[in-house]
Amino acid sequence: MKMVFAPILFFLFFEQAVATLRMDISIVRNSGINKGLILTSEVHSTEKVLPGVWKKMSSNTGISFSYLIDFYLPENEMGPSETISVRGYFASGKDTKIPLSESSILIPIGQSIKVEVRPSEGQIYEVILLPRVVETI
Repeated sequence: MKMVFAPILFFLFFEQAVATLRMDISIVRNSGINKGLILTSEVHSTEKVLPGVWKKMSSNTGISFSYLIDFYLPENEMGPSETISVRGYFASGKDTKIPLSESSILIPIGQSIKVEVRPSEGQIYEVILLPRVVETI
């Protein structure tokens, strides 16, 4: 009897595709802008993300970027969401937290968005976020 159910269960689960959400992140830090000398450092990463779970990426310059994603669904809509909301902040070795924006940023899945953050005079952080769905079996 067990031998009959094993192939049936295998084909039932084999036909189902599983999708994961990945976030492509690029951070470019420009400093020394007010002195006429521009120093640039870049960090690029692709992360598997889960809604409601904070993720953190760090650069070798001591700056880290932490972010949280959630699926955004307007009140009158049902079904899977095609938009995510992102909250995040930059942190340096100190207890300083610099928010990515005043409120959550809405990004349609598959489209990138660029955000500029100016933590202090002469510094700019450019963040490019691209959420995408990757199907796996």
